[in-house]
Amino acid sequence: VAGVLAPNQRAVSVAIDEAHGATDVLQPGDRVDVYVSLATGDKSGNSVLMLVPNAQVLKVAGQPTNVGGQAVAGGSLVLAVSAQQAPEVDLAASQGTLFLALRPANATKSPATPTTLHSVVASSLQGGN
Repeated sequence: VAGVLAPNQRAVSVAIDEAHGATDVLQPGDRVDVYVSLATGDKSGNSVLMLVPNAQVLKVAGQPTNVGGQAVAGGSLVLAVSAQQAPEVDLAASQGTLFLALRPANATKSPATPTTLHSVVASSLQGGN
């Protein structure tokens, strides 16, 4: 795994289920956007934020990967993220719920605006989506 990382990247392991990570269709090399749902502590409820756009999948949960010539199995998903994003992913995973969105090869830029219940309702009332 270390051989595919750029000097400014780190491999992070996250536990994620199929419902939150599309783990049944992900393959090593795929690109995903990583989102986190966090409780805001106020009347707006949870907030969903984009944490890492365009992260590369290095290892899929439940599938073995080749490390040093040997297959290593595991229950976690391994992503390549920047050195700055690595502790952010760890904190988000411990304080909230991570979600992955699979990106197509020709993906447009993903919106980075936080989503709240209020913003979803407001968008629906304005005819968005």
